[in-house]
Amino acid sequence: MVFLSTLQTLLGSPLTRSVFAFGFRQLTQRIILEEIVMGIFIVFPISILLAQLTIRCSASGWRPGLFRSDVWTTVLITIVGDIFLEILLPSLQCLPMHESMSVANNGSTADEGNYLLWFGQTWGFSCPDNLQRDHLLSPDSVGTILTIRLIFMCLGVYLGESFLPVALTGGIATGKSTVANMLLDPKPVNLQQSNPSSKTKKKKPKSAVQQPQSVIASSQAVALATLDEEGSFLIIDTDTIGHEILLPPAVLAGEIDVPDSDETTEYTVHPNDSVFNDIVDAFGDEDADNKNLLDENGLIDRRKLGAVIFQDPPQRRVLNGITHPRIIIIMLKRILYGIFFSNEEIVCADVPLLFESGQLRRLFGITILVACDPDKQLQRLRKRNPDLTEQQCQDRIASQLPIESKAAMADIVIWNNGDLESLSEEVERVRRDVMGRIFGVGMSLLQMLLLVGGSLSLAVSSKLFMNWG
Repeated sequence: MVFLSTLQTLLGSPLTRSVFAFGFRQLTQRIILEEIVMGIFIVFPISILLAQLTIRCSASGWRPGLFRSDVWTTVLITIVGDIFLEILLPSLQCLPMHESMSVANNGSTADEGNYLLWFGQTWGFSCPDNLQRDHLLSPDSVGTILTIRLIFMCLGVYLGESFLPVALTGGIATGKSTVANMLLDPKPVNLQQSNPSSKTKKKKPKSAVQQPQSVIASSQAVALATLDEEGSFLIIDTDTIGHEILLPPAVLAGEIDVPDSDETTEYTVHPNDSVFNDIVDAFGDEDADNKNLLDENGLIDRRKLGAVIFQDPPQRRVLNGITHPRIIIIMLKRILYGIFFSNEEIVCADVPLLFESGQLRRLFGITILVACDPDKQLQRLRKRNPDLTEQQCQDRIASQLPIESKAAMADIVIWNNGDLESLSEEVERVRRDVMGRIFGVGMSLLQMLLLVGGSLSLAVSSKLFMNWG
């Protein structure tokens, strides 16, 4: 009620009336208020829903076998766009008659509770047989109403179409980090730097949101490297987020340096997001000064923590219950920033335990799995972590779902059983596939509405439909 009162006051002000006097003509304060309220509570949410359903159906790969993904995207968007326009255009056939309801409906008015009839008539779903031309609004007024509806419709479609994050996942030592680097920067010079067997930590440059000072500055930095590439990716590395939240708040704040560490002392996770104390309370041994968990620098030793959780599923669930909610919140913030404020075309979250986390995968429109044969996976893990025994490596692999199960749930699978050159070709094929699923070969739903709906609104306002009957 407060919102409606405020809106009604603004619409009734002398300044508003003078500014919009030309376009409104016959439009009263009540008509404009009704259109805006209907746009906020009906047009806007329905537009978000339909646009989101359209883009997700296209991206999921569900399509007839005769269609390529990009062609199917275009066809589906065209169909839904036609539905939108079928909702928008009937106003030309049965224009709003807010002030003539009593004339056209034998004395029954919207004020008497006939809102359903008013809604159907406003959107052209029902027109009275005794409708007279002098009951209709002028073309200028109709053009203004169409513009108001188009604005709310396009805002909803923009939000619905835009929110389509991509997920990258894979098993341990399948080469997911290598694929992430190739998606971020497809230049061949980076292939050697992306070798999964390398001990050098390359996670900081992987994501535009993990550079030192701020999310905004870091995204712009990565955009410079990929701006000219078609299908540029913004990678959000949840593994790095998970690593940083294990650090003490004082370390994240830069108050304490980490000695003998390969990691930079600049972090992107806020000190308040640290779960260090929660982990120590849950898994530490106070009698031994938490030596079963901490290293000589007082930080959580991930290998000691792994030795506890990988052999004890209940303990692993406790750890996931502490870390996963915090990681998800940080990831969501960065996804929203990447979608609406970065220069990248595709926002991709690197989520190692996507399928193990339950319903989290429903957040993403496309899931990409990096997989390899189990024997090769074990071989790579032992080469990457020579300090682990074969049994420890098998325990880590067994802690995740089998690769075959993940492949059945993923939308796109990248099999990494060959060399880097083969993997690079596979990644570029996936890049084209993702671009086709998201953008298609034609215009987006938003572009269609702006082109047809905007042209129609201008045409009505310029009285091209002055003589319709």
